[in-house]
Amino acid sequence: MTTNRVAEVAGVSVGSLYQYFGHKDELIAAVAERHGQRMLQLLLDSVTSMAEAPLEVAVRTYVAAMLRAHALEPALHQALVRHVMTNGLEVMDELDALIQASVRGYLELHRERLIVRDLDAAAWVLLVTVRALAHVGALHRPSSMSEAQILDETCAVVLRYLLGHDTGISAS
Repeated sequence: MTTNRVAEVAGVSVGSLYQYFGHKDELIAAVAERHGQRMLQLLLDSVTSMAEAPLEVAVRTYVAAMLRAHALEPALHQALVRHVMTNGLEVMDELDALIQASVRGYLELHRERLIVRDLDAAAWVLLVTVRALAHVGALHRPSSMSEAQILDETCAVVLRYLLGHDTGISAS
């Protein structure tokens, strides 16, 4: 990606592009923030009413939302992930903190059912695990697995971690 190519695709001059973005990293950060906000909004729309939902229902809703969020603009998502892995990106850290805090808050409401004790650590483990499975599932799903299988298996992993057993609840 070059600023010349971005300006060309956007139909503006390079000078106009530099009025808004001082350098390429600022442009990437803006694109990442927009993409991250879309992903976050999809997650929030899906899980907002889950505080009172049974753990099994909330986990399935959260995992399904993460799978959908990672499937938004897959080529852009993949390019941003590569950039973040190489260069880091503060806006993604902020989004992770918001997601982790919401997961931790939900876990607190259901603490009595959980076998995990450190809810801060559990929220981080769940964020990273579900994000990784959602990312790979959305972008590099093996042809032998359906999206429903990825959802079921990811939910099983989460529920075994939180409860010590799989509840056997699945949509397939």
